[in-house]
Amino acid sequence: MRVVLHVGLQKTASTYLQRQVFPAARGLTFVSRPYTQAGHAFNLLQYADGSLYDPSVLEAEFRRLRDRSRGGPLLVSDELFSGFPYYAYLNRATIAERLAAAVPDAHVVLFLRNQRDLIWSLYNQYTKLGWYSNQLDADFLYAPGSGMTLEQWFQGDRGGDRTQRFISNRSIFSIEHFRFSALLDLYERLFAHVHVFLFEDFVDDNASVLARLSEIVGVELPTPSPDDSSENRSLTDRQLHRVRMAGKLSALGLGLGSPIGRVAARVMAAAVPDRAEAGRAHIRELFQAADLASDNRRIDADRGLGLNRHAEAYFGLGR
Repeated sequence: MRVVLHVGLQKTASTYLQRQVFPAARGLTFVSRPYTQAGHAFNLLQYADGSLYDPSVLEAEFRRLRDRSRGGPLLVSDELFSGFPYYAYLNRATIAERLAAAVPDAHVVLFLRNQRDLIWSLYNQYTKLGWYSNQLDADFLYAPGSGMTLEQWFQGDRGGDRTQRFISNRSIFSIEHFRFSALLDLYERLFAHVHVFLFEDFVDDNASVLARLSEIVGVELPTPSPDDSSENRSLTDRQLHRVRMAGKLSALGLGLGSPIGRVAARVMAAAVPDRAEAGRAHIRELFQAADLASDNRRIDADRGLGLNRHAEAYFGLGR
């Protein structure tokens, strides 16, 4: 039987696949959220540290799932298997290594999305959920520092700050989290079968992407009709700005849930400049500083991913 692990990334149509596509496939044993977050074995997989993690629990879970599939293909889908962004992706290698130990023969399916749109979409989602209410700046996305030197310490420098740190506990994302070569190297080191898809291809021609995915899974995956509603719609810049203002008001008990809060949010949104373009410029600046365009070109040349079909998004400056 075949085990397929769909591991994300976030903001690459995962929810759409989990709700509209995978459940409708005949002959497929499918498991996804919320079970892959609330189920004991999967919860331990992602969030238990080494002192609490018992690999036999996950191994037993996959044995039960294999038994239920009765020899047919098994698909387990959760975009957070590729790391929880709110934890700065610190668990992504741990999850991959634990999955590889439990199901080393699994086929891994990973969707990529160009970094600028992916980061902006994550920011949009975090703002919409109320997890972040500030502009997209260094508090949301930062460039890792090179570290305090030993010479600085012995010269009496005791003023170390977070900009020196490779991982900052005051910010959510490092631009290095979006260096796709590191992620692909991780999975290819652990699994013999890693299948990479592009979100942009799925947007342009979902039927072709689903046909290729069907071959990997081993059953035909249906192509939903164009009338099917998309999942997790993004907010417009104007809506996003208003939600940010509401987030600042929520500390005073004046969120969008109250009439006064809605009026106050509209007034603040009109009075406070919207700095959406400044946020996008911040992404572009860090994208250039980290030279992610060169990294994208390298993984495309090595693996033939087809990033050149969306060259401006992956190699250029974009929006």
